[in-house]
Amino acid sequence: MKISKEQKKEYRKLFGDLLKNTISQLDLNVEDFCSERSWSTSTVRYWCIGRSLPSHDALNSLQEYIEEQNIKGSVVKPYKKYIFDLLDQNGLSDRFESINEGIKSAAELAERALDTFYGLAKGVITSTGKQQYPPCGKTKAVIFDFDGTLTVEQFNKTTWEQLWISLKYDISECQKLHRQFDEGKISHAKWCALTEEKFTERHLHRDTLLAIAKQIRLIDGLEETFEYLQSRDIKIFIVSGSIMLIIKTVLKDYLGYIEEIKANRFDFDPDGYLTRIVGTQFDFEGKAKYIERIAEELEISPKDILFVGNSLNDRFAYYSGAKTLCINPHLTDMTDKVVWHAGIQTCRNLTEIKQYLD
Repeated sequence: MKISKEQKKEYRKLFGDLLKNTISQLDLNVEDFCSERSWSTSTVRYWCIGRSLPSHDALNSLQEYIEEQNIKGSVVKPYKKYIFDLLDQNGLSDRFESINEGIKSAAELAERALDTFYGLAKGVITSTGKQQYPPCGKTKAVIFDFDGTLTVEQFNKTTWEQLWISLKYDISECQKLHRQFDEGKISHAKWCALTEEKFTERHLHRDTLLAIAKQIRLIDGLEETFEYLQSRDIKIFIVSGSIMLIIKTVLKDYLGYIEEIKANRFDFDPDGYLTRIVGTQFDFEGKAKYIERIAEELEISPKDILFVGNSLNDRFAYYSGAKTLCINPHLTDMTDKVVWHAGIQTCRNLTEIKQYLD
């Protein structure tokens, strides 16, 4: 039986509720846990509200932490009742027997329950959370971010910020919307709609985007790296929070190497004026979903995919289980080993990523 996207979303919320109550009922110190693992508390908060799921490695780390705590035996009974009620309320009481079997401690109960709900949220019926396709140990695909990853950062501003400035807006307006999204106050679709209102108000023209594209410089070694990946039959994809027109304009000589590009789309009228912004569903947490989708289409494990990014919206890619490489970090902590498996502080030539291919 295949689990629908809506069911996965509900199970993700259930996993978050379980984790939040596990932390509360077992009296776990989240700040201590995050400090030991060099994680941000906001990462755990996202898990608890069901906004995202931890990676398999992060889940294992969380379970190890719970095992390390000296949890009193007296909490097992009420904690067990909470889990049973949660399962019963959601029509999953048949799973309680497998969760409860042979349990001797609250830590074991928490580990079994988290595994079960994690497996459901990932869309697998078993409680192990295993990927459908086992890893082969070789890199089969590389998925790149665009801005600041395949390009050289210029003027210390993103493409979006340059657009706002070109329309004579204060850059703080752009940053305000970004902050509202990051705090969960507006959705990505709402963010795009509000931006669209501002851009159409100032009559954004297609030529403005093309002018910005002309200023963007690609990172050295891009062609050599793309040729190398192609020679090894490693598929190349781009998933970006940037703008499709700009990406395709900048990469026009290299589009033949790329299997697919996902980014935000701008629509224009016959005179070249903006009519609509169609936001990508594959930014921020969506990057992990995109990686999972590519893994499914290629019939490979996400572990055989390398994701290369540089900024805060790329930090969610690790949820997919893919290997993550941070280059030229911007607004993200490259040393966070949960989010980034490896990093290059100053990458001047894209060929430097070769050493991270299996």
